[in-house]
Amino acid sequence: MVGQFAIAFGLPAAEWLFPRESWPWTLCRETALTVAGRPNYLGAELQRVYASPETGPLCCLAVASLSRLAKVNYADAFATRGLAVLDRHAFLRDCRPLLDQRTVCGQCAHRIAEALCVLDEDDAQLLGRELLKDDAGILEAAIGEFRRDRTRPVEAALSDALAAAWEAGLRRRIEKALEWRLPDDTFRLDR
Repeated sequence: MVGQFAIAFGLPAAEWLFPRESWPWTLCRETALTVAGRPNYLGAELQRVYASPETGPLCCLAVASLSRLAKVNYADAFATRGLAVLDRHAFLRDCRPLLDQRTVCGQCAHRIAEALCVLDEDDAQLLGRELLKDDAGILEAAIGEFRRDRTRPVEAALSDALAAAWEAGLRRRIEKALEWRLPDDTFRLDR
């Protein structure tokens, strides 16, 4: 029954949530198929995502995190790859399919951005403390970027806000999450 549910809702969800053939679309579909007991193309699809020059740290973290569910060990490879491409440009490239306004996910992101543009400073700080606790500065930096110039189109403000969040600590948070998915005996250079 779980398998039928995964197929009935997971596959259509991928279609309306994300752009076709994007990394989140692929992960959504392959997760649904794996839960349904049909991981026939999981390895090939993950190899395609891994080999893509478009794959960045956010995608790698998502695959490393989901690899346990699929009972396959791609976590090490994707965590290592994510650490190798841990830069702002790769992160912003990873965000593109999540912001595509032709999809439900992108439409939601834009509506959230519009709401964040009108927050005053006190509300921005409160929201940051409530959602991110110790990492409140990440959200505050993003909201500050939204509020910097309220005449900018949301698309431009969203990209700048994500870059500000990246610099304010999101990069370090993703780095820690990727490192956590590596085996304990993995050699790491101090950064």
